[in-house]
Amino acid sequence: MSFSGDGSLLASTDVYASVYIWAMPAGQPVARIPIEVGVQCYSVSLSPDATLAALAWDSRVMLWDTVTGMQAAMLSEHSMLVRAVAFSPDGTLLASGAQDALMFVWDVNGRVPVALYEGHTNGLACIAWSPDGNTIASGAYDTTIRLWDVWGQSTLHELRGHTSAVLSVAFSPDGMRLASCSSDGSVRLWDVTSGRELQTLRSHSTNFINQVAFSTDGQLLASAGDDTIVSLYEMIQAPPPPPPASPPTPPPSPWPLPPPPPSPRPASPPPPLPPSPAPPSPPPLPPPSPLPPLPAPPPPPYPPPPSPLPPPPPGPPPPHPPSPLPPSPHPHPPSPAPPSPYPPLLPPPSPSPPSPPPPS
Repeated sequence: MSFSGDGSLLASTDVYASVYIWAMPAGQPVARIPIEVGVQCYSVSLSPDATLAALAWDSRVMLWDTVTGMQAAMLSEHSMLVRAVAFSPDGTLLASGAQDALMFVWDVNGRVPVALYEGHTNGLACIAWSPDGNTIASGAYDTTIRLWDVWGQSTLHELRGHTSAVLSVAFSPDGMRLASCSSDGSVRLWDVTSGRELQTLRSHSTNFINQVAFSTDGQLLASAGDDTIVSLYEMIQAPPPPPPASPPTPPPSPWPLPPPPPSPRPASPPPPLPPSPAPPSPPPLPPPSPLPPLPAPPPPPYPPPPSPLPPPPPGPPPPHPPSPLPPSPHPHPPSPAPPSPYPPLLPPPSPSPPSPPPPS
């Protein structure tokens, strides 16, 4: 059985004859889908918006349009009988599990498979989505339950405890717990985060417990079996574990020792020193004063060389040569002078010719 997301419709199947769509809360049938001869329909699921119904149609999955009352699509990928179908919480994906031990996830709008999950060693019997749509729980005839990471396409936990086929699984509304039932006559509760078994419940008189479901507030868990009994279990929040007990105080010694000195408190590190002020910058140097002019050099100790004489002015033209002297009146030549006892003197330089007498 499956409710729509708003609770307005309920779908049910009897495997061999018909699938019914019921209007709630009146419980009146609004549609009947006959099951063809030779076809088995073990599971039905309504989309959250109640516009589609998914039917496990032998080895295929039929999508039925609840508005038009006609078949919308037929999904074919499994090779053996499909035993479980379930829409994701937002209605965009559909999971299907079959006796071929495979689980497919389908794109509802595209009508194509988008993921394949393998790991069970025997056929799948039930499927359930977590409320946030990130985890799928699958129960199988190999007696195990697998929690799958939808987007990583990997196994998060493999839950072992049942001793026979797992026939139904259901998440609590907060997604923290998982309930399962089996043909071993037990109902078990599991912690989803750790994969640890929390509790085993036994209240039916038959080994075949076919269905489990949580109430919308998560306070009740229901299970139904072949003994025609529906059992209700109250989900009580387990009290937190008590804090660890403190170690017992030893009895006083008859020879009390002085208490040990208190351990010195570690010295706190000294506060950081304030940053030292930056040294003052030196005053700028004054510009260099101009040097005094060099003194004049002293006069030389010797007189300066005489300046060159100007050329003499041009003289008058030379006079006419003098007239020859008349012959001496003495008849004898002069007697020679006696020789000088001194060496001869060098001839004096030739004197410049005397200036001629000025003309008269």
